[in-house]
Amino acid sequence: MPNVVRHLSYSFDGRHLVASLGENGIRVFRTSDSQEVGRDAQYGDRSEWAEFDRTGRLVTTSDDGYVRLYDAEFGSFESGRRRREETYSARFSPDGSKVAVGFNDSTGVNVLSGRDLTFLYAPTQARPKMGMSAR
Repeated sequence: MPNVVRHLSYSFDGRHLVASLGENGIRVFRTSDSQEVGRDAQYGDRSEWAEFDRTGRLVTTSDDGYVRLYDAEFGSFESGRRRREETYSARFSPDGSKVAVGFNDSTGVNVLSGRDLTFLYAPTQARPKMGMSAR
């Protein structure tokens, strides 16, 4: 590897392993023969997280503020910048229709479209009223 591996993730079918790197983006390997089958070195900062959905698509985050969504062939991707926050983690919803994103420099969570990474909503936590306990 050209740099420190910050996160690893297997695809659901076990055919691929993705490595998020401290520099130089991501690398995707075929597990049957350890051959590299995909890479994206065009990251402006550390790659923090990578996760596959059930169809083989891949979502990644980076301290450059981008969330990247790759197709199952790792060829094309959608990219969306999320304000100024440093994106940290990302998880697909079970059906792949949404992506939840957490941040290094914020307590917020953004929910994006699993199709094109457009912003859908940011969950809020309601505060309990005075005299009521939070359960």
